[in-house]
Amino acid sequence: LELCLEKGAPYLMTAHHKDDQIETFFLRLFKGSGTKGLGAMKMHTVIQHNNRPHITLLRPLLDIAKKDLLAYLKEIGQDFITDPSNENKAFERVKLRHMISNLRHQNFDVDAIMETVDHCQQQSSFIDNIIEKHKAECFQENTLDIQKFLALESFLQKTLLREYLWHLSGKDYPPKFHAINNAIELLRAGKTFTRAGYVFKRSTDHYVMIKENR
Repeated sequence: LELCLEKGAPYLMTAHHKDDQIETFFLRLFKGSGTKGLGAMKMHTVIQHNNRPHITLLRPLLDIAKKDLLAYLKEIGQDFITDPSNENKAFERVKLRHMISNLRHQNFDVDAIMETVDHCQQQSSFIDNIIEKHKAECFQENTLDIQKFLALESFLQKTLLREYLWHLSGKDYPPKFHAINNAIELLRAGKTFTRAGYVFKRSTDHYVMIKENR
């Protein structure tokens, strides 16, 4: 992504395939990810943080199995590179690859996970639309209406605050759920705390977010 910004390239296309998608699902499942995380990789993602020019990430091969891609390349006589790290069992993804292979040998329909990924992506999109509505009601510029926020269902509180802090941080990945749960406990207690480079300070029925002075 940094190279795209350097070269002024608005698009980045990768060769991630179905096997990568299934591995990503398991990786996130074992890390306790929610619906958005279990949606794994999307074919089309617009990335923009810290007001930098947006880059569109394209993954057109996510529905195609690795074996079919290799068979096609051999059929047309196209050379390809094999990454030796793909056999290094020190990496989590390689360990998962062997686990998934064993599941296939035991006649588990591993490819059905792609349907779960699709369900998660649809649910995540639905949740995002709801979050946008509540974000407009709870957050106004640098303030949080704590009464409206705490009146929300617990799941909405976690998801809304996670998305908001992710936006504030400008990082490539959202904060962990344990950090979100801790922040909500502090909000309920009316305490001052720091998250995503901002100080959250209680002021009557609002929280004010002040950029941290480092």
